[in-house]
Amino acid sequence: MAQLHARAPRRYAAALLADVLHHVPPPHRVDLLQDVLEALGPAPRTLVVKELIPQGARSGLAFWADRHISGDRGVQALGPAALVGLVRSVWPGAEVTATGLADVDHPNYCLVFRDP
Repeated sequence: MAQLHARAPRRYAAALLADVLHHVPPPHRVDLLQDVLEALGPAPRTLVVKELIPQGARSGLAFWADRHISGDRGVQALGPAALVGLVRSVWPGAEVTATGLADVDHPNYCLVFRDP
């Protein structure tokens, strides 16, 4: 992200992390989110995160493919509650809204975080 800041001093209003965080080792997830929030700049900010609920056959197959086809042996899922906790650890005041994705395409879920 340092390269992003060096090249583009402007700020962005929104960011999308789609199927990204489960590929980031847990000790580095906070750093990634801090960098994303820094790139977003001051309020109003929106962060949209799409991930997989770590349960069920489809989820198991997706993570098996990540480990054995893509080669990411360190892939680690995080469910919606863990994601909310993670984001709020770096953005305590964020409001969170669940989209209906999990209802129509389980095990996928999508949460939207915004400034109040």
